[in-house]
Amino acid sequence: MDITQLPTPALIVDFDKMKNNLREMQQRIDALELKLRPHTKAHKNPAIAQMQIDAGAQGICTAKLGEAEVMAAGGINDILITTPIAGKNKIQRLVKL
Repeated sequence: MDITQLPTPALIVDFDKMKNNLREMQQRIDALELKLRPHTKAHKNPAIAQMQIDAGAQGICTAKLGEAEVMAAGGINDILITTPIAGKNKIQRLVKL
């Protein structure tokens, strides 16, 4: 497939650079004896979130409940939702999650 035929929006990544960046970021955090919990707003992708966790992150952050549901459906189980959850329907979804 030609790149011009990709449906948009599309995430295009230099995989080797991404792996190197994940490793370097985790090494810097480890050197500071801190814990990393990256926000998924840049990629919104459970596979990349799993790579971050595999590299040493303690979990991930999402902005919204729907994003957390996507991450959980993708196998991520340590998720911090960074915005308040309001409304009966959303609270029920959160409890289910």
